[in-house]
Amino acid sequence: MRRYITLFVLGLLLPGQSYGGGVVSSATESSLDAALSGGGLVTFSVDGTITLTGTKTIAKDTTIDATGRTITLSGGNSVRLFNVSPGVKLTLRNLTVSGGLNQGSNGSNGQNSPNPFTSPSGGGGGGL
Repeated sequence: MRRYITLFVLGLLLPGQSYGGGVVSSATESSLDAALSGGGLVTFSVDGTITLTGTKTIAKDTTIDATGRTITLSGGNSVRLFNVSPGVKLTLRNLTVSGGLNQGSNGSNGQNSPNPFTSPSGGGGGGL
């Protein structure tokens, strides 16, 4: 009986949902990947351009905040930068996003898209 009470009390004390978050400490894709794992607040301790070689799937609410830094996330005109899961929020603050590519039936290659920031259900996306 004591074990069940202890587990119940621990369940009350532990938060129901937690996010990882992290700091990008070098201008590399691997450092960005590590900081993005688990969602949450992602910040930067460096300046630079991070060229992505693959699309980053955002499966938990995430804020990427480069306040006080000069950061560019680039797809190198060859990859889409982010794929945000339904019901998940991605917030980008104080950074440049460039060179994203999205081809297929639910988007454009960004060259003829008047608005590169559309919702997943709205189609398009211009490679973001």
